[in-house]
Amino acid sequence: MKTRQTLMLLAASLATPALNAQTADTAALTPILRELSAVPQSPALTADQRAAQLGDMALLPAGTEMYLTLPHIDQTVANLQTSPLMAPLMTFMQQKGVQLNSLPVTSFTVATGPGSSAFLAKSYITLLQSLPHICNSMGRNNMPETVSLETLDASVQNLVGQPLPPVTVIAGIDPQMAAMAPMFFQKLKQKAAASSDPTAQWHEGTYAGLKWQGAKLIGKELAANIREEAEGSVHADMLNGIADKLATRDFYLLATVKDNRVILTFTENPEKDIKIAATPAESILATNKVAFADARMDKNPDMLGYIDAAFTKNILDALTNGTLAAITPQQQAFMMQSAKMATPAASSMIVWADKGVHLECVNGNSTAIDLESPLRLIALADKPETILYTEGALSTPMQQMLAAQFNSAFDLLVNACKKKAPADPNTLVIDLTPPQQALDMAKGCLQVFSGLNGRYALLMDNKGTMPDAAKLHPAYGPHLDGLALPRPVLYAGVSDRAAIGNAWTTIETAGKQLIAMIGKQSIQWPAQTVRQVNGISTYSFNNEAGNLAEDGINPLAAGLSNVFVSISDKSWAIGGSPSYTAEAVTVADTLSGIAYGNRPLNGAVFALRFAPIQEMVNKDLPILQQMGINTLKAQGVMSFIFSQVDGLYATMNRQGDTIRTHYYFKTK
Repeated sequence: MKTRQTLMLLAASLATPALNAQTADTAALTPILRELSAVPQSPALTADQRAAQLGDMALLPAGTEMYLTLPHIDQTVANLQTSPLMAPLMTFMQQKGVQLNSLPVTSFTVATGPGSSAFLAKSYITLLQSLPHICNSMGRNNMPETVSLETLDASVQNLVGQPLPPVTVIAGIDPQMAAMAPMFFQKLKQKAAASSDPTAQWHEGTYAGLKWQGAKLIGKELAANIREEAEGSVHADMLNGIADKLATRDFYLLATVKDNRVILTFTENPEKDIKIAATPAESILATNKVAFADARMDKNPDMLGYIDAAFTKNILDALTNGTLAAITPQQQAFMMQSAKMATPAASSMIVWADKGVHLECVNGNSTAIDLESPLRLIALADKPETILYTEGALSTPMQQMLAAQFNSAFDLLVNACKKKAPADPNTLVIDLTPPQQALDMAKGCLQVFSGLNGRYALLMDNKGTMPDAAKLHPAYGPHLDGLALPRPVLYAGVSDRAAIGNAWTTIETAGKQLIAMIGKQSIQWPAQTVRQVNGISTYSFNNEAGNLAEDGINPLAAGLSNVFVSISDKSWAIGGSPSYTAEAVTVADTLSGIAYGNRPLNGAVFALRFAPIQEMVNKDLPILQQMGINTLKAQGVMSFIFSQVDGLYATMNRQGDTIRTHYYFKTK
């Protein structure tokens, strides 16, 4: 025990200087986000140039529809091992006997052939349809079943009846392992000969100029096994239907070795489906399915992925035609309208390491989001004390659709709560219908949403303080006065200020009536103060709670006394500081950050920065220690994180007819 306490004290003594040191200057946020949002520019690479980085993919035919590749596993492992942030995990794995320095595989690629994107989408749709049935059969939930079992069984049988798209796996190995391949195949052949399993046979054949060896799965035998399982099952019809689909088909799991690479394929027709590109010019590397990576190829990417547009097209079709059914007609209409706003396109992603980890994704376009208008609060977020900043905008049609959806959901909830006459007159029924005043307050909140234009932002800095009500605590109150806290502000663009004002009148009137109906003297609707400056109205509530020991606290007044709302004809903000909300509205109205970098920054963004969190923690640790709170373990963990992590950033922008999203986990 003493040894453990000594180690904890030592860790705390090492951690404390790092926590108490002056926080390093926080880099301005705009340049980071601007760099992430910039469209990568690079001349198109040739197939041979791409092959130099993506050797496995030089074997994939041009018709490949989906792939995921890790082209440099040794480099990826080296990046992990040299990252201080991953050091604890690397140490743990070494203690468990996992030696990452001697991995048998140097690269890894999995790819699928023609028809696979649509097949995957249909499989995903069928899975979504079946989830309620699966969960209900397990007794875990009582989920609404939007598709009948008969329809689901037909979907599964139809899916199984389709031709199986070929799947190819390529793994780079060292020359010594490649030389041992014939001996390995011979052992597998001997085991297959000694096996009495009728569902599999050993198979050898020459396809695409290479000798392949492996297993042939006999469909007739697989079908017989499925029919045995179907006996007495509630899904007997579906299982027997699947068996009928498989009875006349065979499947092959085959392998070969070429250029120090093991190639495995799972296919229904090896003569037709097995295709190996003879040169990079004949491979997928000569197509635009890899072109998205050209501008990042100098980063030695750790992972690339691609899915053909047929995947998203089938998903969107299922939404627009009602194949993926919703619980209510209103939800169904919303899903169908949302899907019609999207444009199917191929999806790609690439991961690379550069002072942290970058993930860049490109997907199809959608008119549901507005990525053209400039960010309005970037200048406010550029301050070094900003912890969190995220901003984006919905298109006007999507904002209107959401408003209608919220109103519909509210009506459904109210109707569900209403007392209904039971079929059995002896059954006790409890009326859960909320008071009319509460319903009016909820309607007022929905009216506020209808007065917004779809642009939203959330900011949080480290300048917050403890609410006055908490400072009245007899034991902790004296310490809480200096405690630093996050200070949030939520911003929204305004389309109809008068509607928002009318909505607040509805909320306030109903709230006063509800409090009067409750009849508790300790709960009173607080008085409201309005301050007008340059067309911006800032609302606050007076805390008339009195002293904790004498009059008790008015919980409503105590809570609302730390809530401030600022509104103009263009902007609305709510937060815990009147200066912060007013500043957010002012910055948004004037676009004071537009001149930064000589051009506006558009799209949607996210930023979470650790330096201002560290600064806040530095102030709070001594106060927490004075309150008797043990912070030794927390100090060690936070010191390690703050010394390694800068923050998490993301941008979303349009790139032609697609949407590009860039995520960045930035380390120091």
